[in-house]
Amino acid sequence: IETRTPRFTGLLAGSVIVDIDQSHEVPEFVKIGPTRPHTHLVELGVRPHFPPWRADQGKGARRLRRWTRKNVGLNVKVTGLTKEGRKDAREAALDRATFLIARAIGRRGIQGRYFIRDAFYATERRLNAVVQGMVDDLEERWDVIGGPHGG
Repeated sequence: IETRTPRFTGLLAGSVIVDIDQSHEVPEFVKIGPTRPHTHLVELGVRPHFPPWRADQGKGARRLRRWTRKNVGLNVKVTGLTKEGRKDAREAALDRATFLIARAIGRRGIQGRYFIRDAFYATERRLNAVVQGMVDDLEERWDVIGGPHGG
């Protein structure tokens, strides 16, 4: 799952945990997966909605602007302006690009990445072999001791 997880900040991939049942001699479950609250949004995608996009609209808008700055080539060439004017021109370009991305999300949503599903399918055969090996091992132990409580 970690290697298949889409990376922007790496927090989602870094949140993958393995939780094994410790309350029984023979574990009854193993939970593997990311623990971030937005995991399902990345895995399954998002329906069309118009997200906040202006810097003054909160944390979600700041994240979208940061993603836009990182992933969209905003090569703004401004000449003959003061340092403050160039900064304003860059911010205006970022505003336009972020608005266009928000509008696209509003029209199409965001496609799911299915990294958990794909990781499961990639390891399903190996998991079945591991489980079968555990079953065989338990049956051998059962035969040796003569039942659940011994002879």
